[in-house]
Amino acid sequence: MLRIISILFLITACSSYKPTIFIDAGHGGPEDPGIVIKGEKEAPINLMLAKKIKNSILNLEKGYNVELIRKTNSFISLQERIQVVSEKYKSGDIFISIHQNAARTDIKNNIIIFTKNKEDVKLADAILWLFKYSKLQIFKNREIKQANFYVLNNPLPSVLIEVNRMNKGYRDWISIETNQEKVADIIAVGIYVYFYNR
Repeated sequence: MLRIISILFLITACSSYKPTIFIDAGHGGPEDPGIVIKGEKEAPINLMLAKKIKNSILNLEKGYNVELIRKTNSFISLQERIQVVSEKYKSGDIFISIHQNAARTDIKNNIIIFTKNKEDVKLADAILWLFKYSKLQIFKNREIKQANFYVLNNPLPSVLIEVNRMNKGYRDWISIETNQEKVADIIAVGIYVYFYNR
């Protein structure tokens, strides 16, 4: 992870551009817990990771702006999420939506990033490259797919990340704070790589 952080410092030193990164923690509140497996809900995992991604970005580059769409375990409609972006965005910003996937055995990929257009694919590629670079076995399978999810229909380059399948192995792994921070660091550096290459 130290090598990843070194890459991040090199990239930020080369650019004075300070965009806003909108981070959307999927689902939320008792109305929409997301996937629920043996009492464990997806929505709190999404929020925890969103906050850690924000912290990872700001700890490494305080000049960047990070906007959490959902800050608490509350329900926010899809329309309201897009409205936040529409009211605050400027050219050059990006949107990241964090989710977890079902634990079905027919879903083979550990991490799937959904996109809607070519610019989104560039952002997804940068993030997936960092997951590959990390060599974490729990993310050994990776894929980019195109989808027309509602939250992707906003004015910005956007991706929806299904971080992993919510099987028992992953739920145990992601419950450890150091592992949460690894995921957050990888996504944060992937964002910087995207900005550097754009």
